[in-house]
Amino acid sequence: MIAAGLAGYAVLLLTAGVPALARAAWPGRAPQLAIFAWLALAGSAAASVVLSGLALTVLLCSAMVFMPRSLEADAYEQISLVLASPLGRGGFSLFLITLCITCFGATVEITLAGAYLLAQGLGWPWSENMKPAKDARFAATYTVLIALAAVPIALGADPLRLTNISMVVSAASLPVTVIPLIVLMNDRRVMTSHSNGWFSNIALVLLALMALVLFVAAMPLRWFGGA
Repeated sequence: MIAAGLAGYAVLLLTAGVPALARAAWPGRAPQLAIFAWLALAGSAAASVVLSGLALTVLLCSAMVFMPRSLEADAYEQISLVLASPLGRGGFSLFLITLCITCFGATVEITLAGAYLLAQGLGWPWSENMKPAKDARFAATYTVLIALAAVPIALGADPLRLTNISMVVSAASLPVTVIPLIVLMNDRRVMTSHSNGWFSNIALVLLALMALVLFVAAMPLRWFGGA
């Protein structure tokens, strides 16, 4: 759960998508850009807190459903019991809707983050508002990523096990994402008066260390504990 909240692709998505939206809304206006960025990041932080609370609620409900039945949640169809047990057929339908929404949202986030990374790094034209013919390489990137993501499932990989592994790898990738940001945000030649202060640097370093600790702790649990 914590690994999902510390995913490196979320950092890439925010640092790519938020400035682009702000520049489109207020071209050449630095104060409005700063306010928009702060509001977007604050909203993301608030959403993370709310979602963490919801995730804890789901864990508690899962324990109440699975423990009396001596079940282990090792397949998605078993997870549906969390809603199907108290709500019946309506709960199962609600589970299917929830699963579709969360999978779709995660797919959009990850594929766009990858497309942003390649397009901005290689200098390609990119925008969510442009027609695919005008930013063909950007559109092709997220299209190919979606197709590649379907390959493991098509080959018979366990979706739940694959999800657990991807969360561990996401936590491990965060230090690799944060360290270049620390270097860039402290470069006064690039950031001039907007470079990081000591508080921001400490927060970023602690975030990277937390992700590294989670990765080191999660791997033995994943492989030897059957988590």
